[in-house]
Amino acid sequence: MIGFLAGLVLGAIAGVLADRIWGRLENQPRLQLKISFFTNVRGEKGLGYTVRNVGATEIPDYKIGIFHPRRGTFFNFPSEQNGPLLPDQIRSHQCPLIKNGLPDEWLKNWIMHERDTPVENVE
Repeated sequence: MIGFLAGLVLGAIAGVLADRIWGRLENQPRLQLKISFFTNVRGEKGLGYTVRNVGATEIPDYKIGIFHPRRGTFFNFPSEQNGPLLPDQIRSHQCPLIKNGLPDEWLKNWIMHERDTPVENVE
């Protein structure tokens, strides 16, 4: 009888622990990211990202940026939507790199400067 009661109590404790561990794992943000190249009617070409929330909880508002250790971070992937990304919601981001056959000004400036100092030999 004591063994049965001990098993019942231990089983209840194990059930509560398993439920809490599963709750933590389920609440972790999970997303799917697809990268693409786009061309639009305005003569722009660039990179596109599609972000999909495949988790059970919302993803807080976020930004997509380019990072370089000597040039810093540049956030130029806007979206028509903002705010948190709800479960199973999709958001698209586009960054024009070329406009009318020429590199966009922000890209030239970002490539030609290192720590806000002009660079002569770009690698």
